[in-house]
Amino acid sequence: MLPAAIRGYPTGGGAMTKLMESCSSAGNIVRRSRLKSMPHNRERICFIFTSMLPLYYNSDRNGDNKYKEYKEVIMRRKDREIADKTAIYEILDRAKELHLGLWDGQEVYVVPLNFVRIGDGLFFHSAGGGRKLEIMKQNPRVCFEVTGTHHIEPGAKGADCTTLYESVIGWGTGSLITEDDAKYEILRALNRKFGAPTEDLPQAVVQKTAIVQIRMEKLTGKANRGSM
Repeated sequence: MLPAAIRGYPTGGGAMTKLMESCSSAGNIVRRSRLKSMPHNRERICFIFTSMLPLYYNSDRNGDNKYKEYKEVIMRRKDREIADKTAIYEILDRAKELHLGLWDGQEVYVVPLNFVRIGDGLFFHSAGGGRKLEIMKQNPRVCFEVTGTHHIEPGAKGADCTTLYESVIGWGTGSLITEDDAKYEILRALNRKFGAPTEDLPQAVVQKTAIVQIRMEKLTGKANRGSM
């Protein structure tokens, strides 16, 4: 069911489409405001729409995530944006840890994972059960964050303190890899990335290990490299 504040908004005659367009154009202003400071109903509706509707669509168990057609990623600091896909992939390849965000219908669950990128997919291993796999069975839509090189620069004055970093946020769909041969090669790729031996992976270990692929659908990169 849609959030109560949106259920009362007229949806006929393209009204919802117009609302989406209004939200998109007003997005920067709305996201910097608090709901109580919004005097106009349209601003209030936009705020609730952009804040709550993703949870509604992301909890759609049929996988029909219509909201992603309208969702825009707006980066305020354009001077720090990384738009080149190759540069983003290089950050992913250097990074050792990924934070995976899941939605179980009631709350957000975030878990840190080691991973490896192969082509346009990210892969991680897991035990055969557990909370993250149970959530992904119900809702395979995921969001993830990766932080590459980072360094705190204290500066000469308190106001000069800053973080030098490179990071990636992405959205996609998770699925289990079930073929043993594919799982074996992915486990070898994981070991290779982290400098571990790539041989001596018994068939029994491969079979009992769960391998998850995240098919990347949208990526944003951001960096403040300074003199890093």
